[in-house]
Amino acid sequence: MDLELSVEQVQLRDSISIAFRRAVESSEALGPMLAELGAVAMLVPQEQGGMGLGMVEGVIACTQAGRFCLNFPLAETILLTGALTSVRPEAGNRVLSGLSSITATCDIRRGGQEHRNSGGYSAAYLDSAEWLAVLRDDRDIVLLEVSRLGQMSRNDLEPGIATGLVGVDAVQDCAAVVSMDLAVERLAILRSAEIAGAAAFCFETAIEYLKDRRQFGQPIGANQALKHIAADGYVQLENIRVAIDYAATAIDRAVDNPGEFGWREEAQQAVSVVLSFVPTAARELAEMAIQFHGGIGVTWEYPLNRYLRRILRIGQSLGSSEHHRRALVNRIVDSDAEPRWQEQSVEKRPA
Repeated sequence: MDLELSVEQVQLRDSISIAFRRAVESSEALGPMLAELGAVAMLVPQEQGGMGLGMVEGVIACTQAGRFCLNFPLAETILLTGALTSVRPEAGNRVLSGLSSITATCDIRRGGQEHRNSGGYSAAYLDSAEWLAVLRDDRDIVLLEVSRLGQMSRNDLEPGIATGLVGVDAVQDCAAVVSMDLAVERLAILRSAEIAGAAAFCFETAIEYLKDRRQFGQPIGANQALKHIAADGYVQLENIRVAIDYAATAIDRAVDNPGEFGWREEAQQAVSVVLSFVPTAARELAEMAIQFHGGIGVTWEYPLNRYLRRILRIGQSLGSSEHHRRALVNRIVDSDAEPRWQEQSVEKRPA
């Protein structure tokens, strides 16, 4: 499996990066700018007016959104706009035009967790999104109008992002139920890509600081201990990137080739690998960057504090790493299939 980006994907990444930078630096509304760029319609099928791209391209967009810390539920919106359009065309057109957005509940934990369609749900972007998606299992998605939800409490972990607990008991009659294969896995990977982008920004900011900050007449990056920590951080960042790219590619192959070569099981296992370490690794990278900056790293004025909170907020929605590690071990132990590496031909060395 080739995880290198194609020429077209590199161009897509660069154009999205430029557009997101312009969106952050300008005072224009973010939704219409993303719609004009085509980012909202990336994963929407072409027959519904979208671009019909895959999860790999979605990961590219969400990674850049994490780098610029966009105050927009991009992962949820690009994933669920097609589903919304299929049952509510007018509402879907509003999202495609940038006039509204879609958010999703925070508790998308996998591995035997019970998904409710009643009671209370934690969700973010409650002040801007028009639709809330509740993922009942790996296929069924309940779409609810945010304006008809009863907001129960607020818990704004990240400044500027309205996060709280909403009640959905009284709105089951207005819910639209749609199906999407591997819905939980797709959303988990897109959210992981966003925190990977945030971690990449923190790491790059820390490296620049090591080069520029001088003590006793030389850059603090000349300290060998800091060099080793930075090198470990680079390896950790590459591991995050490869794990997410592999999972996204496996999901695309599972969706495009149902029942072929066990790609569905491969995709689910790859997602479990991502969730078992990426949120923790991204948080450690952000904390490392703050430590490199010393006192200014923890101030509200410096961006690292905000990026760390973004990583923590999204990481909480993905569940605990320990839970996913246990689920991954159980999946491997309980599987009757041969490991993937045994299915490949390996040239044996002579005895």
